[in-house]
Formats: sequence, structure tokens, C-alpha cells
Amino acid sequence: MSVDKTPLPAQLAVMFDLLVQEDIQQSDSDDSTTGACMEYLLGNNILEELVNLAEHDQPVGVRGVVISNLSTFVSLTDDKLLVQKAVHNPILELLRSYSAHRAAAAEAGVAQSVVSLFSTHQHIYDDDFVDLMYAICSKVRGEPMLLNIFFQDRRWLKSIEQPSASTESFSAMVRSVESLHRDGSSPPSSGYEFLLFSHLLQFVHLEGKAGDTARTSLLFLLELATTEIMASTGGNTALERFILDDSGFAAILSATLGAMYSQLPRSLRVSTGPSAVVPESFPSYSADLQNAIESSIFAAGADRGSMDRWTDDRGPMDSSNPEFRARLASFVHVISFIQEVLFRCPSPHVCDQLLKNLRDNFLQAILYPSLLESSDTDGSSVAVMRYLEAMLQSARHEDLVSAIMDFLTDDSTLAQPPVAGAATSKRADSACLPFTLRDLVYSNLQSSVSGDAVVSALNLLRLVLVKHCRYSSRLIEVERVQPSGIKNGWMTNCTVAID
Repeated sequence: MSVDKTPLPAQLAVMFDLLVQEDIQQSDSDDSTTGACMEYLLGNNILEELVNLAEHDQPVGVRGVVISNLSTFVSLTDDKLLVQKAVHNPILELLRSYSAHRAAAAEAGVAQSVVSLFSTHQHIYDDDFVDLMYAICSKVRGEPMLLNIFFQDRRWLKSIEQPSASTESFSAMVRSVESLHRDGSSPPSSGYEFLLFSHLLQFVHLEGKAGDTARTSLLFLLELATTEIMASTGGNTALERFILDDSGFAAILSATLGAMYSQLPRSLRVSTGPSAVVPESFPSYSADLQNAIESSIFAAGADRGSMDRWTDDRGPMDSSNPEFRARLASFVHVISFIQEVLFRCPSPHVCDQLLKNLRDNFLQAILYPSLLESSDTDGSSVAVMRYLEAMLQSARHEDLVSAIMDFLTDDSTLAQPPVAGAATSKRADSACLPFTLRDLVYSNLQSSVSGDAVVSALNLLRLVLVKHCRYSSRLIEVERVQPSGIKNGWMTNCTVAID
């Protein structure tokens, strides 16, 4: 039986509307007391009952209704309501149970074949679930002390299980958290649990609204990874260590980028139509959810079939293919997200780890082999150069540009310190690039079999000269020639060479 055939959705909507309206009226009147409806909700554990109802998803669809209403409730009510155990405990339980069901379905192969009624509806609630996490992250961003409710160590998990009055004040919660961190016996980083961050990472690779919302939510949390905010509690220092040591954040992002790159076609043919495979600029992620949603150019659950079935025996793919352009935009969106992390995360350690993983797990392990295997005879060099152009076109953060250009031009090896013993030659061999970006551009400029390769090489060279000119000396050489009687030195002739 579907929940749509019951009065439950309408009744829940009315209940949460009354709660929100009462909370707004209390706030407008500067009344610090709890309203009658809210007091009843807190005193009778109504949210806990709803989460238990959503656990088994019976009637079918009730889980989505509960998650959606909780998201609205969290978004529109006062931040300090999350302090109440009757509010945050059910939400934490929902985070645990939803992720467990999702993981169990994935292990059972439900994503590929539907085996039960329950699993059929397993993933249709993802958008609502991500919206709920976004609402929580927005509250945490506005009131950083709320982070301690969702970023927990073992003793904090035990402390929230102890009974307490529903009217516990926000300051009382803060004092209890401070006491946990001041005693100097905090558990190791592996003892921390941050369900919110870990669950958002499961959606970071998605396209469309859910992916955009998850990435924006992660940025809200990453902004707190500093010792400057909440320094008295030490909470953000622990958050930084969690991101570095336990979350797998950098490795997951680099793997996501590699997966997006691997879905792009191996060979490409330049279209004779509109030439802009990559737009002049891509929208950057902002703190506003609406901007993040509007930046998506494709809907969740879009058909991937024809791209997945594309094989090399069908020849190069046309660059104007809509599905290819959507895949390329998806790849660039991940690059843009990495860039936003570098712009907005205040922790230099997190940023350094992200750049290191980008170099080791994507540039060296995935991108560079495709560069080595590219050829102007089959369109593969055209594809590689277009993907490099897309990366460099969207890159604005200097550290990101430097990581890409230093690797592709072999400049970073000059700055590496010598390593004693046998490790020296091994490090040098792994770092040295026998085929650099300059070699790729030069070899394709000389192509006699592919005009597309020549055009793509010129486009890539032009992009470096115009947008990343400080690296242009690594691709070209300028040689001064005799002035031929010209009096003004600035008019002296020069020849430009690539080899």
C-alpha cells in the first residue's frame, strides 16, 4: 500500500506547518518560552516515533514523507531547537538507519537488479535525504557550536544517552561540550564519528540537484575546519584531524574525478557546428543552495545508456554530442568543486592533502597514461587536449593551476629535495615525465593526418598563453633576432619556437 493513498502525508504537513508557525510567532514576539505544540512534540518524543515509522517504510513512501517534513522543520525553525535531544537524537538515528539501508542495498546489488519491494524504493528518497543534510549543515554554519551535536567522540555519544530535561538550554550544552574537551583525555581521531560528513561524501559524485546540494553542504562543513572558530572547545582542530585521517575526503574526491574522466570518450572529432565544447566560464559553487542547483545542467537520473555503449570501433565521438557535453560538464563540475574547497577551506593541511591526492591518484595514475597513449591518427590526442583545455579553462585557484601545470610540464621535479639511498632513483623515475605537455602540443602541431589535432593544439596553447601566461615559457621559447635598423628597442623582432 502506498502512503499516497493514506491521509498521513496531509496530516504530517499540517502538524509541521503548525509547529513552524508557532516557532515563528514565538520568535517575532521575543518570547523565549516554548510554545504549547512544540512542548508537546518535545515531551512526547514525536519525532522519534516518526523516525521509527520511517525505518520500515510501511506504508511504502512514508520514509520520504518523514524525511521531507523533517527537512522543512529544521530549515524553518530556530537553530537552538537542534540542541534538544528530542530533535537531534531522532535525526541522528535517521542518518544511521538510512545510510545502513542504502549500503545494504548496494552490497546486495540492488542498484543493478531490483529484488524486493523495499529495495525498489531504496534510492528514491536520496534527494530528500540530501536536502535534510543541507538544512542541518546550514544551521551548523550559522551556529558553529551546533557542530558538536553531529561531530561526536565516544564520551559525547554516551553523554547524550543520559536523560535530561527537554528545556535544556543552549549554554548548558556548550558547557558540557567544553568540559569534554578540557579534561585532556580525548580519544584518538579514530574515535570520532561524523555521520553528516561521511554520508555527504556518498553523494559527492552525483549529477544534478542531489550532487550539487551535497557538495554545497560539504563546503559549509569544510569552512569550519580551522582552529580560529570555537578555539575554546578545540572542536574544529578535531574536525580537521577527522577530515585528514578518517574521512577519506581527498582520496574520494580524486577517485570521483578519475571516474568522471574515465567515462569520457577515448577519441573525439571536432564538430563543425558551435565550437565551444567548454564554455568560457563555469559557475562556481556558492553558499546559496539556489545558485548550486541552478549551476546543474542535467537532471538526476539522466539516461547514461548510449554513452556507456560507445566503443572505439564506432570511431571518434563528435564534440557536439549532447551527452558528451553533459559528461564533460560533469567532469568540470568536480574540478570546480575541488577549486571551491581550496578557496573556502581555511585548513592548509586539508588543501595540501587534496592537492597531493589530485596529483598522485588522478594526474599521475589516470590522466598521464591517457596522454602517453594518445595519437593524432585516431582522435585520442584531440580528446586529451580538449579535456586538458576544460581543466585549465575552469582552473582559477593558483595552487590548482600550479599542481596541474607543474606536473604536466615536469617543473615540480626541479623543486623536489634529494632523497638518500635507493629511494632517490625511484622517486626521480616516478616523478620524471618522458612526455610533457610541451611534447603533446608540439607533436600535434606537426600532424599531417589530422586537422583537428592541429586546431586542438593551437587552442590549448592559446589558452595557456592568455589565461596562464606565467607558465607559457615552459611551452615556448623566445629568441631575440637582429633589430634590422629599428631605433626603438621595444620594437625589436623576436621569433617564437616551440621546439
